[in-house]
Amino acid sequence: MTAPGKTDHRAPLALRIFIGLIGVTALLFNVALMISNRAPGVTRRLFGGFAQRLADRLDSASTIAADDLPGHDAIVHIGV
Repeated sequence: MTAPGKTDHRAPLALRIFIGLIGVTALLFNVALMISNRAPGVTRRLFGGFAQRLADRLDSASTIAADDLPGHDAIVHIGV
C-alpha cells in the first residue's frame, strides 16, 4: 500500500525475478570460476568429468603461446 499522493514505480514481478536469476547465475559462475582455479579437486567433485573436458578443450583452443601467459592469474580475478 502506498501513501496518498505516491505511486508504486516497481517493475513487474516477472521482470524482477528474471533479473534476480541473471544476477544469481552470474554470481554462481564467478564462484565456480574462482573455485576451479584454487581447488580443482572440488570442481571435479561438483561437476564431474565435464569440468576436466571443458578445461582441456579451452586449453587446446588457446591461440596464445604458453610463454606469453602471465605467471599468475591475479588480473583475471581482479577483472571478474
